[in-house]
Amino acid sequence: CTRLVGSADVAEDLVQETFIEAFARADNLRDPSVWRSWLFGIAKNVCLRYLRDKGKDTARRANPLSSTEEWLIDPD
Repeated sequence: CTRLVGSADVAEDLVQETFIEAFARADNLRDPSVWRSWLFGIAKNVCLRYLRDKGKDTARRANPLSSTEEWLIDPD
């Protein structure tokens, strides 16, 4: 998770979220011998979801509001 998101602090939270999701979906694990790859798959999806949501939030903050744009227009 740290490699994917670039922050150890954020990665710790995402790993906790991974275990919560894994526990909630434990009934979906049909072959216990693949639990490790199953868990890593959940972790990857949790991290990618975080990055996607973070990107959406960044894009929202980068777009100026229309009222702000009106202030920037010089009437002369």
